[in-house]
Amino acid sequence: MLAAMAVTIAGCSDDGPKTKNTPPVRVQMSAGEAASAASANALAYRTFDKLYKQSENVAFSPLSAQMALAMTANGATGETLDEMLAVLCPDASLADLNSLYGKLYNTLPVTDKRTRVAMANSFWHDNAVVPNSGFCATLSDDYGAIVRAYDVKNKSAAADAVNGWVKDATNGVVPELVDADQIKSFVIANALYFKSE
Repeated sequence: MLAAMAVTIAGCSDDGPKTKNTPPVRVQMSAGEAASAASANALAYRTFDKLYKQSENVAFSPLSAQMALAMTANGATGETLDEMLAVLCPDASLADLNSLYGKLYNTLPVTDKRTRVAMANSFWHDNAVVPNSGFCATLSDDYGAIVRAYDVKNKSAAADAVNGWVKDATNGVVPELVDADQIKSFVIANALYFKSE
């Protein structure tokens, strides 16, 4: 029932003032966070291997996809949760994964003064459903996610709400992510804006 959607925006420009070349800030990680990061890197390479076609220009954000999946994992239980963790962080826990993405959410936007990174996460749910408060707190605390309700019976208005959030989160670069037919009881979305010298 969870629809996990990730959107990536990349922009590059040679215009504007150049900033002084300063070393990026290093993110300090626990052993569990480091294991989660290593798993994330390995998954990114495997995913790229599946997406890459020599005849096409391919760009994707493993961070966006994995962050949306990690948020989704927080709503899973039992076998589904076990399977998600086996892919996302087989050598760490969900708490380690949440902690890693919390650090990345808070530090990536400020690690390199020559690069602008803006991340936004959201969880949308049917207003007839009351989501678990612990789940919502984890998404808010670790992922900076907004939690919003919509009327799933009015799919057009719900899609407009999600798309308005995406448009704002990507500085207008992506005006539309979903259409009315894609609105479900729950939607998890990640938006990433990237621009670098």
